[in-house]
Amino acid sequence: MKIISEITVQAPAERAWQVLAEQYGEAATWTSALESSMLTGKLGVGAIRTCHSKAVGPFPASVVDEQLIEFDSDKYQFTYIVERGLPGIFRSATNAWTIIPLESQSCKIRSHATLSASPWIFPIAWIFPIIIKRDLKYIFEEMAYYIERGEIHPRKVQANLEPLKE
Repeated sequence: MKIISEITVQAPAERAWQVLAEQYGEAATWTSALESSMLTGKLGVGAIRTCHSKAVGPFPASVVDEQLIEFDSDKYQFTYIVERGLPGIFRSATNAWTIIPLESQSCKIRSHATLSASPWIFPIAWIFPIIIKRDLKYIFEEMAYYIERGEIHPRKVQANLEPLKE
């Protein structure tokens, strides 16, 4: 299944690249979907981002390792594969990000996720893109807010104030 999400932000493509790619290991700074994130290895192909996620939609909190398999700063593109931590209903996941300059102070950010579901889930697999896209809406709002303003979204501020669940 493919899930394409995009948003236009009122910031230069360079700023979006800085947040999404150059600060790849720091995604937990701006999204309430993550408790923490960190980069292992030098930024570029082969580097691994480990994310401690909160529960999202029907998926429980987990630890996910994402390995960069493409990183092109000239084209504002990067792609990662999920190496560890996918929910059991999925066999694999890849996400390709592209930042498209529009005008000097705006750009479009596109995520193209490809998920391979386990065969036993096929009868209800149609529901997952709907649920995932709904939840990605919040992540994209928080991302745009951070890129445009340089401040974390109020939702993330509130999440930081909540005690961690054991």
